[in-house]
This record gives sequence, structure tokens and C-alpha cells, in this order.
Amino acid sequence: MNRQNRSQRITKFLLYLLIVVLLNAAGSTLFFRLDLTGDRMFSLSPVSQRVVSTLAEPLTVHVFFTQNLPAPHNGTERYLRDLLAEYAAAGNRHFNYRFHDVTAGEQGNENTPDPTQELAGSYGIYRSRSRRSRRTRSSSCGPTWGWPWSTAT
Repeated sequence: MNRQNRSQRITKFLLYLLIVVLLNAAGSTLFFRLDLTGDRMFSLSPVSQRVVSTLAEPLTVHVFFTQNLPAPHNGTERYLRDLLAEYAAAGNRHFNYRFHDVTAGEQGNENTPDPTQELAGSYGIYRSRSRRSRRTRSSSCGPTWGWPWSTAT
């Protein structure tokens, strides 16, 4: 009886393991999103889906961002990443996007040009000035500089 009970437990374990492996394989190959907002705020319009899926030439969106921006810009990067991921999912192989962190270049010597900032400048994108909120508990309430901008090529 003990031997039969043990073989049943091993069989159950192997069956559960097989189910988990199959679900994992299906989950990694199948992709879908579900927008439950009333106004479909996080979904692409049918026109946007059609346009991006019929691209005939490569389109690359470059997004230049500074980390840890003050409100209201602090949620913009996540929103853009999600939105561009939606476009990439709806698009074909011709749609690409890339985020550039320009924070590292702001730490260096001002006399040494940063390649990321030079790339942004080649598209006509320069730092923007943003005021910190008075509610911020920072010792510095002066202006900050940021890069919440993008361009497409």
C-alpha cells in the first residue's frame, strides 16, 4: 500500500510539473493585453494599429529622458514605455524604439560633450527647464533640467 501511495504522489507531482511547464511555454509565446478602462485609455486606436502594421520602411523612435524627474513628469517615462510597447506589438518588424538616458551626461564635465546629448541635439532637442513643486521636501527648490522629449526617424 505504501509503495502504491508513493507512486501515485510521484505521478501527481510529474503531472503538475508538466502542466506548469506547458502553461509557461504557452505564456511565453502567446501575448495579449486587456484594457479594462471605460474609455480604452491604454489601447491604440484601430487607425494607429493599421498605420503601424503597414509600415514599409523602418521607423525608429528615440526617447531622451532624465531619471528621477519631479512631478508631473515622473510618470511620463513609464507611460511612454507602455505606449511604445503597444505600438511595437501592433506593428511589424519596421517599428523600433529606444530610450536614451541623458542623466549620465549631466554628471560629467560640461566641456566634454556627451554622445547622448549630442544625438539629442542633432534632432533639435535640448534640455527643458522644469520648476520643482513647493510641496517637494527637497532642500533645493530651484529649477531642474530634464529631457522628457522624443523624436522619430
